[in-house]
Amino acid sequence: MDVTSAAVDAHGFEDACAVADVAEGLGKVVLVAGQRLAAFRHQGRIFVTSNLCPLQGGPVGEGRIVDGCITFPWHGWNYQPEDGCSPPPFKEVLATHDVHIANGRVWICSKANPLAQRCAGALAKVAEGEQLASQPGGTSWPTPQPAEKT
Repeated sequence: MDVTSAAVDAHGFEDACAVADVAEGLGKVVLVAGQRLAAFRHQGRIFVTSNLCPLQGGPVGEGRIVDGCITFPWHGWNYQPEDGCSPPPFKEVLATHDVHIANGRVWICSKANPLAQRCAGALAKVAEGEQLASQPGGTSWPTPQPAEKT
C-alpha cells in the first residue's frame, strides 16, 4: 500500500515512511510528490528508485534484493540499488532518488537524479523503541524542517 507524504522540507525532501517499514531485502512502494517510488533496504542502507519497470511498466517496489540487485518479480530483471543500472552487459536503468533518514523516518527527494548516477543511500536509523530488520546506524543529515508556505 502506498504511504502518502505528510511533510516536505526546505530542500525538497518528503517524509515518505518510517524506516522500520522498509524491511531488509524487500521493496516498499511509497508516494512522493504524486509519483510512486520504490524504497529498498540493502546491507542496512535505504535506496530509492523509480517504481516503474522500463520493460513492462510494472511495480519495481514489489521486488526484492537478490545477490545485491533489485530483482523485478514479473520477469527477473536486475538493477543495482546504488545507481539503478542493470548489471553488465545489460543497459536498462531505473531513475534513483536521494534519500536521508531523520527521526526514524525516510525522507526522499522528489526530483530524480541523472540516470546512472551513483547514490550512497541512507544508513537506516530509527527512533528509539522501533524494531528494525537490520542493525541501526547513523546519519549526518540534519533534522528536516517543513518548508514555509508562500
